Amino acid sequence: MGPLRNFYFRTCQQQMRSKFILKLKPMVNRNHANLTIDTSACPDQQHQDRKNASYLEANVEHILSSGNMLSLDILDIIGTGNSGIVRRCRNRRTQQILAVKIISLDFHKNEKKQEIVMELNALNRLHSDYIVQLHGAYLHENSVHICTEFMDRGSLELYVGIHVPENVLIHITLFMIQGLMYMWSQKIMHRDVKPSNVLVNSLGSIKLCDFGVSRVLETIGQKVATFIGTHKYMAPERVISDEYSIPSEIWGLGMTILEIGLGKYPFQAETCDPPLAVRPIELVQCIVYETPPILPANRGYSSDFAAFIQQCLSKNSAERPLPANFFENPFLMKFYNH
Repeated sequence: MGPLRNFYFRTCQQQMRSKFILKLKPMVNRNHANLTIDTSACPDQQHQDRKNASYLEANVEHILSSGNMLSLDILDIIGTGNSGIVRRCRNRRTQQILAVKIISLDFHKNEKKQEIVMELNALNRLHSDYIVQLHGAYLHENSVHICTEFMDRGSLELYVGIHVPENVLIHITLFMIQGLMYMWSQKIMHRDVKPSNVLVNSLGSIKLCDFGVSRVLETIGQKVATFIGTHKYMAPERVISDEYSIPSEIWGLGMTILEIGLGKYPFQAETCDPPLAVRPIELVQCIVYETPPILPANRGYSSDFAAFIQQCLSKNSAERPLPANFFENPFLMKFYNH
């Protein structure tokens, strides 16, 4: 019951954390009883966190203040979420199609401000063929507009339930690996790797997106403990509130590929017809204790590919492939070279 209890309490406490956000005064840390607590026990870490937050906020202010408002033709809505809406737009000057995320500045929602800070810092810093690229950002009518390249085939979430051949699924895997490896080389963890955060275009490119809960690391091997992200794709060590690092991202990669290969989310209540996603407490049990399904041979997936995905989904994070091991894998290298 330990992992279930920790999961419950950490979920309840998520909205109680105070964060540094744009142009707002630092808030006093409070516990669940709303009593002021003394944080002077770790002044060095507190000072470093405040310094890092100030740097990120200043960088975002620079990005927004130096950005020019683009003259856009607003086309259609291509996505909605908690942080805002995403519209397909045309740049009138270049005729280029862009995806524009519009986030309303509601100063009562601290998490939204934190997402803006992390998203813009990551997009401004990451320049890779495997990462969605930033074209500009600016403030307009009390909203932040973040303009990125448009991926015309949507996210991988749209392809769950459609049979994807092994060679295509390996192509997706390799692109995701290279995108994550590039992020890690820049000391950034994505922390929300899942099908809806991987975009596709008609040229066959696969790119990572949505960096609102990403984390800048001081070292590549740094462990963090923040309980944030999508529960369904969290690694076991994250669900039970342990410290985690880069191997937790490899779990997210494995879950994403397995879901596409199975045509459904791997952990479901099979007694229902049609199968339904398991309830939160059951989900924790599945992630921590149950062996994930194997990529099915009857859908055309080889034992080598299935074994690689199973290794990515090892319960013990130390048994998952290291970044350096990916391109030492003979099976992956065969497709990579091809």
